Parts: sequence; structure tokens; C-alpha cells
Amino acid sequence: MKINFNYGKAMADAGKLDEFAGELEYLANHRIEMVLENLNMSWQSESSGMMLEKCRNEKEKVLEHASELRRAASNLRSAAAQIKKAEEEALEALRRARQEASEKAKGTSKNFD
Repeated sequence: MKINFNYGKAMADAGKLDEFAGELEYLANHRIEMVLENLNMSWQSESSGMMLEKCRNEKEKVLEHASELRRAASNLRSAAAQIKKAEEEALEALRRARQEASEKAKGTSKNFD
């Protein structure tokens, strides 16, 4: 069984997660905040306070999702780096083993001469 790992794609995917997180943060901190300000200025009643509080809670949830996406991107980068390092170490070990086998084979053939 062969496992194919594409480091570049993993890093690009992590970048996309960061982009999505940034978009969510922008929506929460700018767009939703603007709606909250407009709502606060235009709606004055007993229920407006409750509605604003619900909207603020939803804004916080959006920011939490953005934070989760950033953590996922960071975890993906970390895992990709670990896999890449392990793959490089395995390739280096294989190269050394082949080199040693080649040197042994040369040494063995000299003994038969």
C-alpha cells in the first residue's frame, strides 16, 4: 500500500482555511457590527435589547468558528511539516542503507578476486 502525500496542497489548503477565517472575521467585525449599530439606532423598544443581545451572541459564534478554522489551518500545517520531515528522514535512511549495501557489495566482490 502506497500513501501519497502532497505537502504543497496541504499548505495551500491551510491557506484557504485561513482565508475563510479572515472572511468570517471581517463579516463579524464589520458587516454584523454595522447591522448591530443600525439596528440599535433605528429600533427602540423593550424587545430591541434582547434582539441586540442575540445578534451579539451570534457574532461571537461566528468569531469562534473563525478561530476554529485558524486552529485547523495551524494543525494542518504542523501535521504537513511533520509528515514531510518524516518522509525526508525515511528517504535519507533509505539512501544511507543503499550506500552501505553498495559498499558492502563492493567489499565482498574484492574478497573473491
